[in-house]
Amino acid sequence: MNKNELESLVTTELHEMLSTVTDNDIDTVISMIKNARKIVTIGAGRMGYSIKSFTMRLTHMGFDASHYGDTGVPFTSKEDLVIFASSSGETLTNVCLAEIAKKYECKILLVSFNPESSIGKLADYTVKLNNIKSKQLMKSAPEHATYMLYDMIALKLSEGMDIKQIENNHSILE
Repeated sequence: MNKNELESLVTTELHEMLSTVTDNDIDTVISMIKNARKIVTIGAGRMGYSIKSFTMRLTHMGFDASHYGDTGVPFTSKEDLVIFASSSGETLTNVCLAEIAKKYECKILLVSFNPESSIGKLADYTVKLNNIKSKQLMKSAPEHATYMLYDMIALKLSEGMDIKQIENNHSILE
């Protein structure tokens, strides 16, 4: 395949995976984020990389957000939001963490291809991605789709915010 064919393949697959996401999904996620005292994100593998990026963006926008596994992850309770990124919704460590979050009455948000999964059954809300048979390598397509979804959410979430302040919250130590 040449560059144009590769680009078309990737963008077409991204569009297909995001086709099940609605305006209501984005508005609900934003509402859950705005109403949370603290936000903890959880994801394994490549889905973990994309949610970690979203966590960083949330901190740039002034939210109290951290990623599970970081040393500063706070105690969470019913005033807090735990966001899971899981293609299957069945990653065992994530299922255990979702059960703990539920026990402490945290709000649970899941981004997944499988809303009927173990985590989906515990979630207060699930954003469903369309599960396609991708021609990209392994988990590339879900990772790309969630990066795009999180950037769409961040862009809408930033409406009305002081962009200079967001930029000032970005690390200069890179």
